[in-house]
Amino acid sequence: MASNGPRTHLRVVAPAGEAGQGAQEFAVRFTPAGPLAWLRKPRNPFGWVGAGTLCFDERGLEIRARTLTLAGVRRTRRVLHGSDIADASRTGAAIRISLRQAGGPAVVRLSARDAASAAHIMTLLPTRRTVELDHAPAGTAHESARPGIAWLLVAAATLLLAAVWVVSTRFVSSPPPVPAAARPATPAPAPRGSALEQAVTEASEAEALLAWADLERFGRAADALTVQFGSAFNALLEGPMSQEEFASGLERWLAPQWRVLEKQLPPPGGAISLRTLADEQLRGVINDWQRALERYAHGLRSHDAAEVNRAFTLIRSAEGHQARARALLAELEQRHRDGTRQSAAH
Repeated sequence: MASNGPRTHLRVVAPAGEAGQGAQEFAVRFTPAGPLAWLRKPRNPFGWVGAGTLCFDERGLEIRARTLTLAGVRRTRRVLHGSDIADASRTGAAIRISLRQAGGPAVVRLSARDAASAAHIMTLLPTRRTVELDHAPAGTAHESARPGIAWLLVAAATLLLAAVWVVSTRFVSSPPPVPAAARPATPAPAPRGSALEQAVTEASEAEALLAWADLERFGRAADALTVQFGSAFNALLEGPMSQEEFASGLERWLAPQWRVLEKQLPPPGGAISLRTLADEQLRGVINDWQRALERYAHGLRSHDAAEVNRAFTLIRSAEGHQARARALLAELEQRHRDGTRQSAAH
């Protein structure tokens, strides 16, 4: 009986050059798209980030990619022959290629434009050891939809960045709001029965409202500043903005907005409550971003790669705090929905 579900199979594919005439090129991505995509750790040992190209010709497979350096983006190429590739696998549009290297095996992960393009790439790879899963699991499909949201963020922030950076001659007292359509998707609530869910359940209505207000207000502001940084960062990488202009902008324009946000946040201390738990995550976002901007500006001016890497680590830490704050907000929204249903039932 035929099955309509995902199928995994091994198959022998034609060596490169036999599947078609002439060179064939495919657009791929080594890291996801989005305003902070360049800061994601590359899932390959060569440091390839962002978008790239696979070119199949009589030599084998040429990978054209970009790596991130202190001076911006550096373009690089690497040619792979059949003897270089141990095996390859595909799940939907995602491709995993295992390489043979002197120092041990290396793995390159990339994403094609769609599942059909990925399947075509698999037929051209110069290896006979392939595994394919025709349909990505539900979680993978959900992740592949995220770039659309990220590009909405970039489009909204680019207009904002261009207007503010060019004409503004003084600090902005409060960060601009992000349109509702461009806000990051609300994460799924934390698993029921967790410590987070318990804290939300046991909080008084007044405490829950205070925590909710802080998470909405400061979370929205942090999202706006994060998007603005991402747009400026893309301008730095693509060339319109110099390193000095970027570093100066971080210090004179973006960092002051984070300082204003920190002053507006309720001071730490006092009894532990749901609001203090929420503010702790928000304060982590703000403090990590402040330190990251300071280190990044200093690292660019001193050409210190280690300092820049520390800045990236702090930005990833801030993203972790943001994720936990959003999860807490999702729990509060779930509590509100549960309360509304109970009231309607009575």
